[in-house]
Amino acid sequence: MDVGLFLICGFTAAYDSLFSSLLLRLQTNIEILSEAIRTVRERTLEKFNVPEDCIVFQDENGSSLECELYNEIKKCNLHLLFLLRICEELEEMFTFTTLLAMLTGTIAIASNLFIVSKMSVADPEFLSLAEYIIALLIQFSMMCYYGSRVTEACFSFRGSLYECEWYKCSKRFKTCILIMMMRMDKPIYLTAAKFFPLKLSTIISVLKGSYSYAAMYRTVG
Repeated sequence: MDVGLFLICGFTAAYDSLFSSLLLRLQTNIEILSEAIRTVRERTLEKFNVPEDCIVFQDENGSSLECELYNEIKKCNLHLLFLLRICEELEEMFTFTTLLAMLTGTIAIASNLFIVSKMSVADPEFLSLAEYIIALLIQFSMMCYYGSRVTEACFSFRGSLYECEWYKCSKRFKTCILIMMMRMDKPIYLTAAKFFPLKLSTIISVLKGSYSYAAMYRTVG
């Protein structure tokens, strides 16, 4: 029994750490891309030793500066597609196990709250059950926190598109910006099998659900 419990604990810790670290990496990449887009014109002008008040309006000019600006924003566009695909693959890989963890955790918290409500604080098992409830809440908090960080990074990315001085650039540069704006038009949420998004408010929903089940157990009992 101890061996089985040890294996389950190790698997759960490994799963949560892997999922959280992948979400953190995704969020970091989105933030790096946001900064790259925000400073794309500044970096290109610095590369060509051009004054910052330079304005490029026409693609037909065919200048090396305009071509470099377009190539840079095109690279950012392709990298955005890559990150969005990674986001979809992450949800596809972890969505059902996350849902299962949320459902079983909610029932476990409710059951433990029901048992704890009938115990004395001086009972030796009271502290063990309380620690288990806290551990489950920490597990949920990790998934929801890092999921919400990805969503916040996506909102920040949309803001960076407006801050890249696109109005001073060529038409095809602006077209790339518009394409990225349309791709990020809808908020990006990682979900648990599409039932609920991984964001901080979900933790409150889990607590409310657990308390409701615990109250029902107490009423039936």
